[in-house]
Amino acid sequence: MTLIQSALARRALALLLFASVIGVGFAASTQAEPVTLIPRLSEWNYYAGPTDPGAGWQMPGFPETGWSTGTGPLGYGEDYVTLPNLPYGDDPNNKWVSYYFRRTFFLNEDPSNIGTLRIGFNYDDGAVVYINGVEVARKFMPAGIITWGTLAADHESYDTYEETDITAGIPLLVGNALNTIAVEIHQTTVTSDDLVMDLELIHSVRPVVMRGPYLQNASSSAISVRWRSHIPSNSRVWYGSAPGSLTEMAGDPAATIEHEVRLSGLAPQSRYYYAVGDYTAPLTGDDDSTFFRTNPVPGDAYPTRAWVIGDAGWNSVGQQLVRNAYATYAGNRDTDLWLMLGDNAYNAGTDAEYTSSVFNMYRGMLRKWCLWTTRGNHDLIYGGPANDYYDHFTLPSAGEAGGVASTTEAYYSFDYGNIHFICLDTEGTSLLTDGAMAVWLRQDIAATYQPWTIAFWHHPPYTRGSHISDNEFDSGARMGNVRRNILPILDSTGVDLVLNGHSHSYERSFLLNGHYGTSGTLTAAMVVDSGFGRPGIDGPYVKPTLGSGPFEGAVYVVAGSSGTTSGGTLNHPVMVESLNLLGSLVLDVAGNRLDAHFIGSNGAALDSFTIVKGPGILAAGDPPVHSSTLALALSSANPARRGARFDFTLPRGGSARLDIFDMAGRRLARVAQAEFAAGSHRADWSGRSASGEHVAAGVYFAVLESGGERRAVKVVIAR
Repeated sequence: MTLIQSALARRALALLLFASVIGVGFAASTQAEPVTLIPRLSEWNYYAGPTDPGAGWQMPGFPETGWSTGTGPLGYGEDYVTLPNLPYGDDPNNKWVSYYFRRTFFLNEDPSNIGTLRIGFNYDDGAVVYINGVEVARKFMPAGIITWGTLAADHESYDTYEETDITAGIPLLVGNALNTIAVEIHQTTVTSDDLVMDLELIHSVRPVVMRGPYLQNASSSAISVRWRSHIPSNSRVWYGSAPGSLTEMAGDPAATIEHEVRLSGLAPQSRYYYAVGDYTAPLTGDDDSTFFRTNPVPGDAYPTRAWVIGDAGWNSVGQQLVRNAYATYAGNRDTDLWLMLGDNAYNAGTDAEYTSSVFNMYRGMLRKWCLWTTRGNHDLIYGGPANDYYDHFTLPSAGEAGGVASTTEAYYSFDYGNIHFICLDTEGTSLLTDGAMAVWLRQDIAATYQPWTIAFWHHPPYTRGSHISDNEFDSGARMGNVRRNILPILDSTGVDLVLNGHSHSYERSFLLNGHYGTSGTLTAAMVVDSGFGRPGIDGPYVKPTLGSGPFEGAVYVVAGSSGTTSGGTLNHPVMVESLNLLGSLVLDVAGNRLDAHFIGSNGAALDSFTIVKGPGILAAGDPPVHSSTLALALSSANPARRGARFDFTLPRGGSARLDIFDMAGRRLARVAQAEFAAGSHRADWSGRSASGEHVAAGVYFAVLESGGERRAVKVVIAR
């Protein structure tokens, strides 16, 4: 064997070994349209004689001196072979045993883009096929060295083209160059009365990853990996604990260009490296930059970093600067999750705009950080597949990442460690207090036991940037409706931070509670803490309850300048910082402390604030808050015509009180206040206020407080 033959053989063997390790059959690799490299009935050069044509006859460049040319099917003794018949010598009882055929073909692409390679082979009796001098198929021939005199086993062609997979020969091919295929045909006996040879060579193009891979819908035990290919194929993800050691895999046999594979059974808070491809082999990944980290177990106080960008998708220099500034700021610190606040791809959220402004712009980040997004007014919905907001993303609708199932990707919730995230849709979903989203929101917040709650959506309740929240004609009154109808729910259930985009600026409020009107209705009672919330200057914002503390205030951030700025008066009275500067928001949560920094496009921290919940500051290694068993449940009918019955559980003995609040945050009645033993208890509310009057029909909240924690449930009174 020559050096060239040896090298090509090693490449073919490597591919075969890879196939055996992953347990994949090459024949099932893709569903792409086949490409014919050599059609049936093609012209071949052939050698017929009493000896072989000489050493290296299979190799490219072999001198074909003395060879003849004919069009397939070539042979003799069958009425369908092309005339003239091939010669077989002077003695019909001692015919030539072997015949040799060669031709070249041009491959005008990279062999790595080929998914399968196969031959349709009409032969009689036995055959060996070579590509560029290396054997790729042996049909009805004995093992070992083949010579001119080697006889074949019994076989008859019957004018059929038998399909044979030779995908293992793909590494033997040379791209954008001439390649050589060689065939030798052997008879079963020296008296055989027929001989046939014709061959077609076909390949399928391997898919090329055009978008992604990118990560979606992560939890502590599962994650979705998505990518787009330029042609349909099946889908496979290989994953493992280190690059080069991707020992696990999951896939989908259906042919598609929009690939999505759900990986499950993962260990929490663990890093996995991965690669994506078709059933043949990976197309991209299996390196240091392609990995994901699963979420912590819900409730664990794991130090968490979130990156927040809004209105970023301009495909602009400014967007690149903001992206690069965050990458520099983050350094080697992992980013645990990533929020987009809508208007992700301007101007109309088309597929092409999403490709340039999101999937190309953040290619390296998307393959290692899970992205969670909300819809903005520029994220339009189109007919047809794979071209609008909901086609691009996989978002939790069934509570698979934590929280209550919303049954829609428009709004949803998920848990990361000790943080509960809530995504609302202010663009296409009703903002009425009795709308489906508001009903779900109350249920979802009441069900969470996480000490931190962060909500995000597109239209801000407070802004004087490129949009004016006081203007009812701006954005279809969405900003006013969310302020009037959604914020009371958030205040009454203890949301800590609200993130929005829409205005192309950065605006950040003080700690605020109960402000649902226009800016002129702001009163001192609504200002929980008017400071900057900065340790070492005026101190952090402090919320006394370690868990969900209703009516303790929230900070509101407009972070819509991650791609461009558009100015405005930037003087809303709830805002303590307003900047017409490019940047993004970074959130770091550890224990009961949240630190936020607005990082400008120059890499500088242009604003910062801190929120601390409960007494002291918990370190990451302190016991997780989810170990508490403080619980409150409504055990009577809801809605109720008169009052309600509550069951509550205390993790330890001590003081506890149960109060009823209205949607404006006013305490109407105290149901119970006493020293209780640890365990389960029951209390009844008559449906009356503290003054003894029946409360009006409407929505109320029962709030249980004990040991520095609070729990709340919704009560509906129908008169």
